[in-house]
Amino acid sequence: MGDMDESVDWDVAFPDRKAGSFDLRRPVATLTFPDGRRQRIPVEVGRCLKKGQKESGHPWSADELAVAVKRFEHECAWQKAVSLLNRRDYTAQEMHDRLVLRGYPEAVAQQTVERAEGHHLVDDRRYAKTFIETKIRAGWGKRKILLELRRRGIELPQGLSWSEASGDESEEERALELARRKHISSGNEYQKLVRFLAGRGYGYDLAGRVAAQVMEERRAG
Repeated sequence: MGDMDESVDWDVAFPDRKAGSFDLRRPVATLTFPDGRRQRIPVEVGRCLKKGQKESGHPWSADELAVAVKRFEHECAWQKAVSLLNRRDYTAQEMHDRLVLRGYPEAVAQQTVERAEGHHLVDDRRYAKTFIETKIRAGWGKRKILLELRRRGIELPQGLSWSEASGDESEEERALELARRKHISSGNEYQKLVRFLAGRGYGYDLAGRVAAQVMEERRAG
């Protein structure tokens, strides 16, 4: 611990409670160091610094302040990750991005994600399998599902095949079931069925075959 004569003046400025952002980034606090340098930090880290200084019972030295910033960044990032995961599952990329948007440094966000992966709280393989199963039940096609997974930072994880995640039923069988249930109230039924299936993420070749088969079934009565 530093001696009293080594203590330094520093301050944390918090954003206005009504402050917003034009993007997804959260308003952050600003830590001003004794030499005038400023560092943007998450609001919760700023609160912990204020509380930690008060509870320490003595003014911090510059070294103590630097150590406290690092410690609270990691502690608060972990608490935030656990809080988010208590609400829903996240991919590693989603969790990393959420922490960075809250103002955490890239390195802290990455280390927090790795810690969560080590505790099996973040598991891209589990996420991908559950996501595929859920979206298949919702009638999505393979193309759309894989596109959405990539948007979340996931390619099919090593060791997880599409057939394992999607089950025994073929994509064509799922598309047929979906198209048979689709009611078209006016003309151009074939084109509308193709567009409907393509919008659900089925390839145009598959959508065309399925639409043609459904049209033939309907004409046959």
